[in-house]
Amino acid sequence: MSNGQPHPDPEPARAPRYAFEDFILDTSSGTLLHNGQEIPLRKQAYEMLLILLQRAGELVSKDDLLREIWSEAVVTENSITQCLKEVRHAIGDGELSKIRTVPKRGYIFTLPVRLEGKPPQASSEPLQAVGKPPSSRAAGLAAFAAAALVALVAWWMLENRAGQPPTAEPTPPPENSIAVLPLVNMSADPEMTYLGDGIAEEILNQLAGLPDLLVIARTSSFQFQDQQHDVAEIGEQLNVAHVLEGSFRVDDDRVRVTAQLIDTASQTHLWSRTYDRQLDNIFELQTEVALAVARELQATVAGESENKKSAHVPHPEAYRAVLKGWHHYQYRTVEDLEQALALFKRATELDPDFGLAWARLSTTYLALHDSTQELTLRETLRMGGMAASRAITLEPNLAEVQLRAGFYAYLAGDVDRAEAMLDRAYELEPNNPLIISALAGRMLHDGKVDTAVKFQRRAVDLDPLAGPSRENLAAMLFYAGNFDEMYRELEILSQLNPEMAIASLAYVVWSHLLRGEWQEAEEAIAQMSPSDEMRHQSSAMLAKHYPHSEAASASLQWLQQQNTVLASIQLAEVQAFLGDAEGAFEHLETAIARYEAIPTRYWELRSLRASRNSHFLKSLHEDPRWDEWLRYVAQAES
Repeated sequence: MSNGQPHPDPEPARAPRYAFEDFILDTSSGTLLHNGQEIPLRKQAYEMLLILLQRAGELVSKDDLLREIWSEAVVTENSITQCLKEVRHAIGDGELSKIRTVPKRGYIFTLPVRLEGKPPQASSEPLQAVGKPPSSRAAGLAAFAAAALVALVAWWMLENRAGQPPTAEPTPPPENSIAVLPLVNMSADPEMTYLGDGIAEEILNQLAGLPDLLVIARTSSFQFQDQQHDVAEIGEQLNVAHVLEGSFRVDDDRVRVTAQLIDTASQTHLWSRTYDRQLDNIFELQTEVALAVARELQATVAGESENKKSAHVPHPEAYRAVLKGWHHYQYRTVEDLEQALALFKRATELDPDFGLAWARLSTTYLALHDSTQELTLRETLRMGGMAASRAITLEPNLAEVQLRAGFYAYLAGDVDRAEAMLDRAYELEPNNPLIISALAGRMLHDGKVDTAVKFQRRAVDLDPLAGPSRENLAAMLFYAGNFDEMYRELEILSQLNPEMAIASLAYVVWSHLLRGEWQEAEEAIAQMSPSDEMRHQSSAMLAKHYPHSEAASASLQWLQQQNTVLASIQLAEVQAFLGDAEGAFEHLETAIARYEAIPTRYWELRSLRASRNSHFLKSLHEDPRWDEWLRYVAQAES
């Protein structure tokens, strides 16, 4: 009931200001402030931080970030990685503890967040480990899982390199080096982004086929999509002397592409041109741009072998379906893989002789199997294998076709054929980092560890921002016994992809075990997932120093309950490390029995092959039974 007094005007709603530590995110001005000073953030990075603050203490999935920040654009998880790096830098999260990575799932903002004038937000995740010492070491280690690798690497570098910087001094980029950036979409339809990416990738692939040029792979160069970076910064991060950038616009049935070649040191334009073509003639456009750039860089073109190119000119609509499908494939989300599968199928229907479409259809079956398990491996091998077989019949001179078909041959157990296909892929594209990495992996399994490291270093040079390349190099350096460089690679990996770095923590643990650094090993083990087989294996190995450890005993029992080839080999490593050669060989015999009972053996064969390089099995090498084990592995490969 009114009391006869006029009602005051309602206070206008204020845009929220989110406060944490000495920072304020002011949504009215769209700025991040630190002690009153503005910290620059790009639009996408600002939006990412806002989402994390609004849901502080909750898991924010990658799919949520992609949907909420890039709803109108088609981007990959690399965009998330780059934005996250910018946010971490802005809020001083060098130890990766303020934003915690949950491997393969998403991110959690761990600090208390408050709205101005209100108490800190309630959180669905306990935050007591943030901002004050944990009640126990175990609780603290669990709370800071994402920061573990960085801390361990920092400690190791201080102990072993007397405070020297973790990475080598930068060297000038090779004069013949170039990165091709994705073309900026100037069309009215944001969905056309896939076309610009496809054109840029094909130009990249054609340049990479020239022996005189060092061309950075798509995985690294496309990380600068949707971001404002100057050319000098891109050149520094990719270690290249030149960058090719540009834009495109589609109007009806025509496409206009503008391209510029830029010197990264001086940031001067060396060459610029605009191309206007019918949409169905983008093949000619791509080749024209690549040849013009090659001539500007004085690269040899005439000597390029024609058998490295496809003899088939695909149906234009089928080609665009493949480009769009490949764009979706880069996401690796289930929804995008399903869209990619449908588009590749559509391409093969429009053009049954399009070998690349069949090859990419085959690899999408595998990706969906890995992501959903809806198709059994047997069904995946049947359908994907048919697509791979069709691809190599149609386009045997395409390196990508050889690589995809070779992987199916491995899965089917035809190792000799698979390796022949890999050799042919390398012959066709010796500068393809994916192929080089595959070769390095084969050399590692063949016991040629030093050669494997050499090849993998080359893959990293060609794809410096690719997490898997760094992860593979770290693994190979571990097996080579080069722990110094391994730690440097893992430190770089922790900045590029924290999830991969955490997943690679086993190499840190094993290096501590091999050096007898028991406390460090124990602390690193605590960072690993409780369900990780390697955590249990490493924990069981601690019995060498803690013979009555209940944790080591429990981990040993856990491994003994796993009815797998890998578990048998891990148990053999444990026993050999503990000095029980008889027990080790018993477990290797069990591994043989389990291997022979499995119809599809690709992953199990990898475990057998990896045993050749195991540091933990070296104590068995002088025993005649070790030669018998090596003969069995060789027989399994054939």
